[in-house]
Amino acid sequence: MNVAGMDVAGHYQNTPIWFRNLVSFFTLCLVYVLASKLGDLFVIPPGFVSVTWPAAGVGLGFVYVLGNKAAICVFLARFIMVVAVYKTPDFSDILVTTSLATGAALHAIVGTYLIRRFTSAELYMGSLRDILIFLLIGGPITCAMTATISGLAFANFASLSSGDFVDFIKIWWVGDIFGVIVFAPLTVVILSHIRCRNKLAKSTFFTIIVPLLVSISVFIFVFDSSKKQWLKHTFDEYSSEVHTIVDQFTEMLAVDITAVNATGSFVEASENVTASEFKIFTKPLFDTPWGLYGLSWLPKIDHQNREKFVANIRGQGFSTFEIRSRDKFGKLTISADRQVYFPLAFTEPYEQNQLAHGFDVYGVDGISGALRRDTLDEARDKRIARATSRFSIVQKQDEYGFIIYFPVFKKFLGQKERVHIGYINGIFVFPTLVQSLVEASSSIESDFFLTEISAGAEPLVLFDSRTSDNKDGAAESYVLDRIVHTEQEFEVAGKRWKVTFIKNGPLLTGDYIKSLWGLAGGGAVFITLFLVVLMMIASQNNFVQNLVEQRTRDLKHANEELEEFAYRTSHDLRSPIVSSVTLLSLADESINNGDTEAARSSISHAKKSLSKLEILISDILTLTRIGSANESDVYLTISEVIDDAISKLDHANGFEKLSIERDIRIEEGIMTKPSRLKLILENLISNAAKYHDPEEVKPMLKISCYQLAEELHLEFSDNGLGIREEYRHQVFDMFKRFHPRVAEGTGLGLYLMKRSAHMLGGEISYHPLEKGSLFRLIIPIK
Repeated sequence: MNVAGMDVAGHYQNTPIWFRNLVSFFTLCLVYVLASKLGDLFVIPPGFVSVTWPAAGVGLGFVYVLGNKAAICVFLARFIMVVAVYKTPDFSDILVTTSLATGAALHAIVGTYLIRRFTSAELYMGSLRDILIFLLIGGPITCAMTATISGLAFANFASLSSGDFVDFIKIWWVGDIFGVIVFAPLTVVILSHIRCRNKLAKSTFFTIIVPLLVSISVFIFVFDSSKKQWLKHTFDEYSSEVHTIVDQFTEMLAVDITAVNATGSFVEASENVTASEFKIFTKPLFDTPWGLYGLSWLPKIDHQNREKFVANIRGQGFSTFEIRSRDKFGKLTISADRQVYFPLAFTEPYEQNQLAHGFDVYGVDGISGALRRDTLDEARDKRIARATSRFSIVQKQDEYGFIIYFPVFKKFLGQKERVHIGYINGIFVFPTLVQSLVEASSSIESDFFLTEISAGAEPLVLFDSRTSDNKDGAAESYVLDRIVHTEQEFEVAGKRWKVTFIKNGPLLTGDYIKSLWGLAGGGAVFITLFLVVLMMIASQNNFVQNLVEQRTRDLKHANEELEEFAYRTSHDLRSPIVSSVTLLSLADESINNGDTEAARSSISHAKKSLSKLEILISDILTLTRIGSANESDVYLTISEVIDDAISKLDHANGFEKLSIERDIRIEEGIMTKPSRLKLILENLISNAAKYHDPEEVKPMLKISCYQLAEELHLEFSDNGLGIREEYRHQVFDMFKRFHPRVAEGTGLGLYLMKRSAHMLGGEISYHPLEKGSLFRLIIPIK
């Protein structure tokens, strides 16, 4: 690769090997992390269950192609991905994370071992059987191990109940299976193509990788689109239910606020309202089971009228009445002197609000400070009802609540403007106020929390159904993006509130869940069948391409041999003929001259030349028969073939000096072509006799025969002349003679043996010994 005149690939190859390994390591980790993130597309909210987990297939593909060392990447990347879910992981979280990462690595290692144990070829070159075994072992079989490890981890170190254990394992198992079926073959083919791009057919990329990528992309798009469409539909239904609930709540609250305003209008219209009149007027307002906890009249009392006011209230039946304040411990004491007071003169229902009777709301509270005073002043100045923020109310100090203050103005005789005479306060306690929300949220399997979101201030939790005391908000991490929730804002007497509903269970249920699982399963089955078709096409393409390449090589080699054969045979056939013609001419001259002795000598030499020609022609005929003969297999035993060969060569030149040792470890017969096997054995025994070392005291030939797997091994080792090192690469070439002065021959014997071995479906090889030679024939046992 060349970028800006620089050979990037060459430069990379020159980098230290540790750097290249480090880059490869982090690249694999990154790919695994991306595969894990891709799994989020298959998650069904609100949980973490993925109906297809791509990382399972990617991890298996890594180890299958790159070896067990890639399992380290799988472990580390899986560990990082799980830890990232926990913001502050504790010891139990680390144990769960380690278990999940170990399960992922073991799945890849064990799956690869079993697949290679039961298959005979690489996935991209394998048969239909190998492909199905790969998917079966990598999917259902080894994914069961991963699912069990994960289930045990969550059961022992997390909060998985025993009742959910089996369902958890089944869901995890199926998700991993789909991940393996869809993504493992793609990973294997891509990595194999990258590693072996010079060996694989160039069409592999287009016959497998591109179609598989397209089909997986379509599968992801269809699944994600369907999920989003169904989620939107069900979320809209859920939001509609929530909005109905919230609208009912705000309508109820509006009625309560109207009751506060009406009470203010009643006081304004009265001459001097009394406790009994206040009770009679407010009693019907509490007949509805809504959120109003109490109503109170808070008249404006100047300091000089304090005693007169206290005496008036006592005279109406409240003998212990005093204007009171609350200290920082929540204890009510007689209020200190101030210029003006706004005490609770009348409060209803009295029984549940009597603790606050006489409480001066305009004083600085020992617990809530000046919170009430600020709200009171705002209500007075704007002449409209205003609500406080959340605080601990006097009536129920163990509960949070808020108060709505309605300013009361009255126009007295002789005055142009209405004068502020006090407040009506509506008292609300949150557990009572939101009871309707609690019941409604339970009916739609939801939690909710209510917050005040006034401008310029941090959101203040008013009520949270998820916590034990409902006061403090749940941890922020509890509300995740994947959790289904919906929000609605509304105004309460000048305060901005927001209610958030959180779905406890899955948004998609029943038929929707079944449809998603069915879609994932259908996609996995389709991709599996599509993969099988692609693999078979690619395997056939590779087979055809390899066959074409092999035939091309064979044809080229045959042409080269044919050229050499034509040249050598024309020379070797012509030489004996020319020599014989010359010798016969000399013999004719000798006869004419009466020299019979010379004539006999010339004729004798001519006979020898013609004998050589006969041997050459015989070998050439044998060679032609090897290529064209269609000989059937015959059942025979090795010992019988060896005996026949030895007896046939018993009278050959030099054979009497040769000592033959046998080590035959196979007694059963085999099915083979007898003429081809006999040709090999006879030539090997004959060569051992012809090319023995004259200086060797005891020329020896050892014949060994044994079975290894489904193959027959025949070895012929001797202590003869051997073959010099510079000629060993030509041992089985045509017309090659290595000891022409020792014995006569055509140079076709070893070549004929090689051709015969190929016809038997085997191979013959030469191995030099310290003294002599070893020829090994390997043929399949039928």
